[in-house]
Amino acid sequence: MNTTPYTPTEPQWLANHHLQNQPLPLRLSLRCLLVGYWIIAVIATLTVYQSRSHFPPWFAPIALVGMAFFIAVITSYLWTIHRIKATLHPPAASEASWLWGLLLLSVICTSSLHGFAPFRPNILAECSQMPSFLKFIAYNFVLTGSSLVAVITLAVFYFRGHQRLALAGLVVLAGVMLIPNDDCPNEFNLPWIGWLGASPLMFLGNAVVLLIGYCGLNGLRPRISALLMGLINAGVLLLGLGHQTRLIW
Repeated sequence: MNTTPYTPTEPQWLANHHLQNQPLPLRLSLRCLLVGYWIIAVIATLTVYQSRSHFPPWFAPIALVGMAFFIAVITSYLWTIHRIKATLHPPAASEASWLWGLLLLSVICTSSLHGFAPFRPNILAECSQMPSFLKFIAYNFVLTGSSLVAVITLAVFYFRGHQRLALAGLVVLAGVMLIPNDDCPNEFNLPWIGWLGASPLMFLGNAVVLLIGYCGLNGLRPRISALLMGLINAGVLLLGLGHQTRLIW
């Protein structure tokens, strides 16, 4: 007769995650990406200020406060990632689910900047009617759709015990979003179009949410990470809806 006492075990996805605990994997990649997005955010803030006369009078003050908060969030994570030395522990399954849900929502919120394309039933007909000067828009739509598929796939990997692969995938995806992909000629994008031919601004908030989610899923302030991700998602969604309703531009 087996007299060994029963010991409850953790879910396999959490047990596997414990095996790879370290202060924070891929810290150098995180720092490089966050610095890149910090620079883009600062340039975007200056662009909003310089072109404030092209927007409704109420928009620039709100946008500048929002961008200052956004830059402060990036700065805070850069400082924390640089300073952290203690071993992190992954969040509980419920917290991890919230974080992945917010990661999925970040792609949907970003798509609002282009009228929720490519998640519209008539998107193929719309693409065929796009002006010829929009050379990057097809790539932009593909990136948006592929990003949603990628986040869903990474979430499945995460909860099936492949946390290292899933979390590394978030960092790679955030890096891909750094590639200029939007040449819509609005006041936000015009400086970038002049410099590079296209702008990386559309996925700015999305990419930072991915990196904050990465930190939260590694155990770095998961609840605060979720709150900040939700605020950034909401800000991007409101900006997109403001564009669709022509309240802003």
